[in-house]
Amino acid sequence: ERDGIPDLRRTARFRYASVTYPEVDSNVKKLLKSGKDLDDALVAAVIRNLKVVQEDLLISTD
Repeated sequence: ERDGIPDLRRTARFRYASVTYPEVDSNVKKLLKSGKDLDDALVAAVIRNLKVVQEDLLISTD
């Protein structure tokens, strides 16, 4: 593992993407009942959009 990138073998190297969590302003989170649900929905949307681009992509959330 170098620079936060895991050691992947052969074809797995080309099927791996690292996703950063989208940030929501704390003032907006205070307006919602569950800020965690919003965070989960945003990450799910990012992953879903990546899978649309390339179906065989392995995704890691940081």
